[in-house]
Amino acid sequence: MDCALPMKEPEIVDALLVESRRIGMEIITGAVTSGIVAEDGGYTVHFDADGKEHTRSIAMVANGAGRVANLSDLDLAAAGIDMAGPVLSVDKYLRSTSNPSVFGAGDTISGPQLSALAT
Repeated sequence: MDCALPMKEPEIVDALLVESRRIGMEIITGAVTSGIVAEDGGYTVHFDADGKEHTRSIAMVANGAGRVANLSDLDLAAAGIDMAGPVLSVDKYLRSTSNPSVFGAGDTISGPQLSALAT
């Protein structure tokens, strides 16, 4: 993923990133972590980003791994299920707007990525 919080309002994400950086956070998107080593009250993180290997010595690690549902090969149109870009088109009850027998949750919808909302 090459941007932070891609399914959220860009203006809100930009404000969040500005404030996070102001308080000293470094946000790296699209990185692949190859190792985290605990040492001397902190951590050394090894990761690949932009085609290069990187290392950071830091006090705290936060992982905000995002997922994108892989719906493209499911032929959802054959089941009468409409899409809203890369996610299912659902109503406020998480029901498909085009096929009321189908519900979406988690990574398949654009709302909160919490499948517990569907239960």
